[in-house]
Amino acid sequence: MRGPRAHMVEQRLTVQQAYDAVAEVYDGEYQSPRDIEQNGWVKREVLRDIASADRILDVGAGTGLLLDLFPLATSRTVNVDPSPGMLHQLEVKHPGARVVTSLAEHYIPEQPFSFVISLFGAVNYIDRPERLLAPPYLALNGRAFLMFYGPRHAGPRVLLAHGIPPLAPPRTVEEVAAMGVASGREWSMGEYDGFLWLRVGGRA
Repeated sequence: MRGPRAHMVEQRLTVQQAYDAVAEVYDGEYQSPRDIEQNGWVKREVLRDIASADRILDVGAGTGLLLDLFPLATSRTVNVDPSPGMLHQLEVKHPGARVVTSLAEHYIPEQPFSFVISLFGAVNYIDRPERLLAPPYLALNGRAFLMFYGPRHAGPRVLLAHGIPPLAPPRTVEEVAAMGVASGREWSMGEYDGFLWLRVGGRA
């Protein structure tokens, strides 16, 4: 994303409003066989990270897909999202979950997390997502797994279905690779079904 800081804040507010508008129907829009297959891929990819992490930060948590996949991680996870509507749906499904209604860049945790995760393009809306790969977000010995909308992805289907155009540009392979290099840690990246994923800190 480009442009002055004021433009970034204005765009984030638009993202919040867009997801509030679709919060009640969001989960229902992602029940196709392909969606279930994608969720299964994510679950296999981060299973060991979730199992071994004592503190987890889910950035752009939305309606709580991560907790849907790993309900036993509820007590160890802080779920951050700018949309109150989306987080309300998360709380309905996962009572007792810890939620923070905030832009990710405005949330300053008291202590860093052992695992930072952002699924299915939520990180595209964040200004300078590489900041998630260092304290105060990620512990020095922590791991991270971020999924970006890549150039071959059309954008969030739920918004497009409701006449809302994509609100953030895709990230390129070069941009994502630069984030891995800048982290100063072991990193790897790849592509899955139009998403670019970045893993920092190695595997559990």
